[in-house]
Amino acid sequence: MKSVVPVLEQFQSFFFTVLIGLLLGFIVDGYRTLANRVPGKSALRMAGDILLWVFLAGLVFFLLLLNNWGEVRAYVLIGMAVGLMIYRRKCSSYVVRFWQTVFVAAGKLWRLAVALLLFPFRFMQKILFVPLGIVSMGLDWLWRLWRGILRRLGLSPRRWREKIKKLLRRRK
Repeated sequence: MKSVVPVLEQFQSFFFTVLIGLLLGFIVDGYRTLANRVPGKSALRMAGDILLWVFLAGLVFFLLLLNNWGEVRAYVLIGMAVGLMIYRRKCSSYVVRFWQTVFVAAGKLWRLAVALLLFPFRFMQKILFVPLGIVSMGLDWLWRLWRGILRRLGLSPRRWREKIKKLLRRRK
């Protein structure tokens, strides 16, 4: 026969489960904010939802193991529901703004990190490729000018190649 759990311990357990409910709301709002910022397919969103709930179930189980050896009683479920309701009514709007700020800052940091990583390559591109492109355009223009002059004189590079090939064949 099990002994009765003292009322103070039940109250502490109830308070802890209210905190678990608050934590669940915080995490769900973070996921919801992230999911709304990232465009995606519904299948990808469903997979994210499933992973979130599997993670949350494991987290709740772990926290209940720490608190009351994993015993799930009515007051535990009521405590989590109360914590979630308090969170949704009093904290959710502030936390959503917090998560939005965090994700905007993370996006800016990501863009900055990518820009810093790509800077040496872009710098080398500007140093090397732009001048080389200008030189290439100049050489192309000179080549076209040379071919045009030769055509006007009646000399064609094809004829030169043919004559060179004939000369090389004769020497063999």
